[in-house]
Order: sequence, then structure tokens, then C-alpha cells
Amino acid sequence: MFLSTTKLSLSDPTDQQNDALLSAARRFWIYDMDEIPPSYVQATAQDYWAIVARYVPSRDLCAAALVSKKWNDIFMPRLWGNPASHFGTQNDFVYVALVRFKRTLSWARLSTRELTHTLQMPPAHAEIYDGPHSDWVQSLLERLPKLQSLIV
Repeated sequence: MFLSTTKLSLSDPTDQQNDALLSAARRFWIYDMDEIPPSYVQATAQDYWAIVARYVPSRDLCAAALVSKKWNDIFMPRLWGNPASHFGTQNDFVYVALVRFKRTLSWARLSTRELTHTLQMPPAHAEIYDGPHSDWVQSLLERLPKLQSLIV
């Protein structure tokens, strides 16, 4: 698309189409130029860590949460929000991670446990692990007060 001050050329459109497109382009540019750009304070006040946190790999979330209080506040919800999403997919690793997670719940602070909103138990071979026991699930429900979704 080529834009000139007199016509907008799109592989031989009619003059009426050219005029309509040019008029729309001018309105857009005038609107854009009339906007006041953000001040330095406004532009730098964005929480860029919230944007970056999505891209931190699961294996690095623990280390990132230990850097400082601010980083802890940023990365702990990602780590604890849906902890099973970090367990992997291989049955042995999933089972070990679930057992460690259950043990962690006994000494983790309430404020930390309250960050967990979803717990999805990845499928495991029933003939090997016999699924989660009812007392195990009951323990999870008692220790995760803000759990909204338990997917078994």
C-alpha cells in the first residue's frame, strides 16, 4: 500500500475508494498526533516484571522467588498458583513431586498456601500408584484454603 498526500493507491481502486481511504488515514494520523505521549514517570511505572514472569521457566521460579522480597511477591504466585503444572509429565517425577508437595504443605506458611488456586493431578498409571487416596485428598483440601479447582 502506497500513501501519498493526494491519493491512496491500491492496485487501481476507484477515485472514491482512494478518497475514503485517504480520509480515514488522515483521521487516524491526526488522532495519533493529538495524543499526548506518556511522561517518563508514566512510561516507567508499568510493572514489567509481571510481563516477564510469564516467561520464566518452571525450573527457575524457586530461585527467582529467593532473590528479594519484591521478586518473591512477583514469582511466588506463579510458583504456587498451579503447582502441578511444574511437576512434569513422567509418572515417576509426577508422583515424587506430588509427595514432596504434600510434605511441603505441612510447614509452608498459610499466606503461601493461600496462593494455590488450582491443583491438577496429572494422570498416573493406576496399576502402579493406585490414584490419590481419600485421606491424601482430604489433607490437601484442609491445607489449601483458597483452592478453587481440584482436578483429579
